[in-house]
Amino acid sequence: MDNTQYKNDYKKYVVPFAEGKLRITVDENTIASITDLANSIIKAKASEYHHKIDNGQEFKRFYTGLLGEAAMEKLLGIDIIDYSVGKSNYYNIADLSKQGLNIGVKTVELWKFPVIHKHVVRPEIINVRRDDTTIVCFGYAPISALKKYQNDNYILSPLLRMRGTKTCFWGFNELIPFNSLDELIKIHQKHSN
Repeated sequence: MDNTQYKNDYKKYVVPFAEGKLRITVDENTIASITDLANSIIKAKASEYHHKIDNGQEFKRFYTGLLGEAAMEKLLGIDIIDYSVGKSNYYNIADLSKQGLNIGVKTVELWKFPVIHKHVVRPEIINVRRDDTTIVCFGYAPISALKKYQNDNYILSPLLRMRGTKTCFWGFNELIPFNSLDELIKIHQKHSN
């Protein structure tokens, strides 16, 4: 897919759904903490096979993910970020598992589609990183939407595309907005049955 088609698709499938969405700005102290954590994670994961073959822009990827989690902590009033560091296979759990919720937090840079697992195991909160401190929360993506709106052509990394385990989500029209933990829980219960 060429760059023009990619941008046109983004303008069609993402941009129209940004209007009225929550914008959350993360404070300087939290920014410093997640910056340190991102650097520590990169050092710890340097020896893992999939990080050796797909290590492009690792700081940006980890920072973006942590910024999204920090924004959700602020919005929902809960702890999400795990400040421990270790092997990846110990951390493949739902981001909201501390609250007993099988929900992930997926955050992507502006002008990129969120990368998700092809085999969907949990719903995700979809966020877009607007800048180094601000997240736009687009909403809750039910498993059904994550399965329906998959497109490998939106994966920008050829190495990641070759692995064949991930794809990109483009169904922003299906995202369900929420403003609080109570609302999120009700949405999750409704779509988990």
